[in-house]
Amino acid sequence: MENIDNNEKITEKNEVIGNLFESIHYTSQEQLNMFLDNMTEDQAIYCIKESLNYCFVKGMFDLQESEAVSKSLRLLFNK
Repeated sequence: MENIDNNEKITEKNEVIGNLFESIHYTSQEQLNMFLDNMTEDQAIYCIKESLNYCFVKGMFDLQESEAVSKSLRLLFNK
């Protein structure tokens, strides 16, 4: 029975409490802060890409803006 209790505690500790752009999940505010404080250039580029995709999916751009963002992403990430 003790093993089950430990597993439940581990599961509760690893529960996703939030996400960035519906693609970067974190389980604590400390984990998010660590990610942000230690972000690499590749992670920064990924965040920008995901934020633009998120805005596009949510309809936050008009048609011309969507095309400009789409073209920019294709140029940057389809090399």
